[in-house]
Amino acid sequence: MNDNQLITKSNQLIQGTITSMDIKELKLATVLLAEYRNAWDKDNLCTQTILNRREFLNYLGINDSGMNYERLNNTLKHFQQKAVCEWVNSNKGTHNITPYFKNIEYNSIEENGNTDIIFTWNEYITPMVVDLDKNFTKLFKRIVLSLNSKKSMILYELLKSYESRKYPPTLTIDELKQKLDMQGKSYERFCDFYKRGIEEPLKEINENTDIRVLVTKNKDKSDKRKIVSLTFKIKNQAEKKVWWEYEFPKVKLTDEEYSEVKEWIYPVHHKTLLKELQEKLDEVGNVKGGHYKWLKSRYENKMAALEKKQNENSSDDDYYRSLFTPNSYA
Repeated sequence: MNDNQLITKSNQLIQGTITSMDIKELKLATVLLAEYRNAWDKDNLCTQTILNRREFLNYLGINDSGMNYERLNNTLKHFQQKAVCEWVNSNKGTHNITPYFKNIEYNSIEENGNTDIIFTWNEYITPMVVDLDKNFTKLFKRIVLSLNSKKSMILYELLKSYESRKYPPTLTIDELKQKLDMQGKSYERFCDFYKRGIEEPLKEINENTDIRVLVTKNKDKSDKRKIVSLTFKIKNQAEKKVWWEYEFPKVKLTDEEYSEVKEWIYPVHHKTLLKELQEKLDEVGNVKGGHYKWLKSRYENKMAALEKKQNENSSDDDYYRSLFTPNSYA
């Protein structure tokens, strides 16, 4: 499996979900989501993801030697029960419980040698994890899988969903405790919650991911001893690389930027824009806002111009067509 695969999730899903999955189950769900998105990009009628039994059990840390049907059945049943998004739709004000899968199919007769497990995705989850065009977050599978605690994985995805905002997000302590599943008595004292839920996960996130996060503690206005919320200053620290060494050696993009730009094929091809940027860099040395922002702006402007021209042509067609309708001779 390709570790450089992308996962996409709607920001609403990330920010509203409370999960009961443990770290191994979260990693397995990450693998399945990455495989699903990769397959969807090739065929948007795709509804299934297939893992063989050994891959499935390895991600859950279970040795498959001597695995019998009954134990496999119990393991799959447990995973399906946990693979649920419990989230709040802030637009509608509704609480939702959405299973990832509407069916999991596997062979109960081991003699024929088929060990595939077929996961059929729930159609209600599909629009929140594939074919998204706005208000969504891109995550690299390899980065998510590099994190070694449930709290780190949840906090990383949450902060990534706020990364593109103009102002740093501020979240209340109660919100964070709920998201990180830390509402028990063990975390009633702020110092205990902060150390286990924020400080330790952020150390792992800052050392292993594409973002660097600084935290500001916000005190209660009426009680200066009480911390009521945290503000997260998020900075992208992804490495920028040359992807077209011979054609465009001065153009540098991050992994995430490259994965988006290379998909621009029609009607505006990315290599047309890259050629323009390379010529600009040869001429002036740099561009304001960075290479990706320059490319994105040019792409959006060209797409808008083409759409405007298409609309104008469509209006002309309608006019000439009207000249030859029966009503025009009345």
